[in-house]
Amino acid sequence: MLRVVNLLEGPLVRNRCNSHLLTMAKCYSVDGKPTNFKAVIFDMGGVVLPSPFQPFRAFEKSMGLQSGMLSRFIISGGKDGPWGQLETGKLTLSEFSRIFGEKLSKEVGREIDVKPLIEGLSYEKVEAFPEMIEAIQCLRSYGLKTALLTNNWFVDEKKTKSLLPVDTSMFDVVVQSCVLGERKPDQRMYQQCLQELHVNGDQAIFLDDLGINLKAAREFGIKTIKVSSVSQGLEELSQLLGVQLDSPAPGTKPPPRRLQLNEANLEAYLNSLGMKDSAKPLVRVFEHGQSNPTYFVYYAGRRLVLRKKPPGKLLPSAHAVDREFKVMSAMAKGGVPVPNMIALCEDESVLGTAFYLMDFIKGRVFKDATLSEIPSEQRRPIVMNMIKNLAQIHSVDIDKVGLSDYGKKGGYMARNFRRWVTQYEAAKSREIPSMTKLMDWLQNRLPKMEEVSVVHGDFRLDNLLYHPETDEVLATIDWELSTLGDPLSDLATCALAYFLPPDSPLFTGLRGLDVKAMGIPTVEELVQEYCRLRNLPGIDNWDFYLAYSFFRMASILQGVYMRAVSGQSSSSDGEIVGKFAEQAANYGWEIASQSKLKPTSPVIEPSNTSAGQQQRHFSSLASSQRSRL
Repeated sequence: MLRVVNLLEGPLVRNRCNSHLLTMAKCYSVDGKPTNFKAVIFDMGGVVLPSPFQPFRAFEKSMGLQSGMLSRFIISGGKDGPWGQLETGKLTLSEFSRIFGEKLSKEVGREIDVKPLIEGLSYEKVEAFPEMIEAIQCLRSYGLKTALLTNNWFVDEKKTKSLLPVDTSMFDVVVQSCVLGERKPDQRMYQQCLQELHVNGDQAIFLDDLGINLKAAREFGIKTIKVSSVSQGLEELSQLLGVQLDSPAPGTKPPPRRLQLNEANLEAYLNSLGMKDSAKPLVRVFEHGQSNPTYFVYYAGRRLVLRKKPPGKLLPSAHAVDREFKVMSAMAKGGVPVPNMIALCEDESVLGTAFYLMDFIKGRVFKDATLSEIPSEQRRPIVMNMIKNLAQIHSVDIDKVGLSDYGKKGGYMARNFRRWVTQYEAAKSREIPSMTKLMDWLQNRLPKMEEVSVVHGDFRLDNLLYHPETDEVLATIDWELSTLGDPLSDLATCALAYFLPPDSPLFTGLRGLDVKAMGIPTVEELVQEYCRLRNLPGIDNWDFYLAYSFFRMASILQGVYMRAVSGQSSSSDGEIVGKFAEQAANYGWEIASQSKLKPTSPVIEPSNTSAGQQQRHFSSLASSQRSRL
C-alpha cells in the first residue's frame, strides 16, 4: 500500500508545463532554528564500514602474533612505509603484498604469509552499517551535503579501480587518498574535501574512529566526532544537528536493480517543473508491496512521492496511474484529504512508464486493526474519523469535480459480481462448496437500486494517513481500484476487519475480540455513524454487501493461489495467502446463511439444485461474461 504525506503545497501541472520555482531546503534543529552546518564528512572503515582493525586482530591471532603488533608495525613505517605507499597510490596491491610480507617476516623473524590479511581487507563479505546508511540518507533529505573522506588503495594493477565497497551515490563528494596521492591526516585531504563541498571548515562535521585524523580536521575549524560505535557516533551527530537521524522516509529502502530509475532523466524532469538543486535527487522505494512501484524522492528541498506503472508488458487498462492522479486531484476539490498532486507525466521516454508526483506527508499508518500501539482511549476517535473520511468521499459531487466520466453509472454490483464470478471460475482448482452457495445467494439478492458515487475500492484503516499526534486524517491513499459505483461496497470493505480473525494472513482482524473493552466501536456503531453522516435511514441489505465483500476476497485469493501453484507468481506468500480463499468463502456464506434478507429477483436455480448443476450454471455465467469482455 502507498504511504504518502503532504508537506508543501504546489500547483497542479501536467507533463512539463506551468513550471514553478522551489527554494532549497535548510537544515533546522528540533527547536526550529536553522543550524550553521552545511555538510557532514564520513570516514569509511570504522564509521560507514566495520573497522579494518577487526581483520588485523584476526590475522594476528591466526599467525600467532602479539595483539596490536600489526598496527604498531604499520604506524612505525609512516608515510613512506609499505602501508603509507599503498594508501597514497604509489604501490599496487600485489607490490604492497610482496614488500609488506618481506618486511613483516623480517620484523617477526619468521616467514609470514600476508595473503589472508589482504583478503580480509577486501571487504567483499562486509556490508555497510544499516543505521549509518539510513542516517546519511536522512541528512541529505534535510538538505545537508555529505562526503566520504577515506584512506584507501587501488585494487588493480593499472590503478584504475579503487577500494570503495559502499554506494558512492549517497555522497556529494568522495575524496580518496590513493587518487589524491595524500592520506589522512595530511591537510591536503581536508582542504580538497572542503573545496569540493564548497563549505568552510566551521560549517562541516567530521566522523572518524582515529584521534590523529580528527585532530588534523580541527585545525580547519571542522567539528569532530570520534566514533567508537555506530550508535554513539549517530547520537552525537544527532545532538550536534538537533535533528532525528532515522530514515528520511520510514518504510523505504534503496531501490533494487529492477526498480531503479534513470535519475538523470528524473532530475531533468524535476528541473522542468522549476525544481533546481546542485545535488542529485535522493531516491528510495517504499518497502510495503504495491502493484505500482512507489518512490520517495528528495530534491531541491522538497519531499516527494513518485508513483509509476511497473516496468514490463502490461494490459492496456492495468496500473492506470493517470486515473489515480485524476481522482485524487478531483477529491481535493471536493474537500477530501489527499496528498497534494504535483504533476502527471505520460511521456514514457522519461522513466520508462507513465508516473505522477505528489507531496510527501509525514504521518501515522495503522496496519493493525486492534490499534494496539495506541492507548485505548484514543482508538474510538481514530475509527470514527475513518468513517467520517469515507462519508466525505461518498458525498463528493462527481459532476462538480469533473468525475462524471470516471466510470459507468448504475449496475455496479451486478457488473462486478459477474466479473468476479468469471475470475473465480478461471482460477478455480477445486470445488469450494461454500463459494458455490455464496454465489447463488448473492446473485438472487443483487440490489435493485444503487447510489452512484466515487468508490475507493480498497477503503481500510491502513489506507489512511493520520496526523502524527492527533486523530485527524491527513490523507486517503492507494486509489488504484477507484471508480464510480455503489458506495456501500466501500463501507463493507471497511468493516471486513470485524469478521476476520486476529491471525488472518491478509490483515489483523477483530473477530472474537471484545472491541468495546478495547475502546473500538462495534461494527453496528460504525454503520450507524456512516448513516448519520450521510443522512441515510439505514441499510436494509447490509448482509448482502458484507457477504459480497468476502465473495470478492475469495475470488481474488483464488487467483493468487492459482498463480502461485502454477509458478506464475514470484511471491513466496502466494500459496499461503491463496489457501485462505476457502476460509473467506466460508465467512461469506456464514453471513449469508444467517441472513433474513429476501431475494430481490426470482431464484434462478431451485433451492435443492445439486452442486454440479450450480457449477454448470456459474460456468455458463462466466462464459457469458467473457464473451461480453
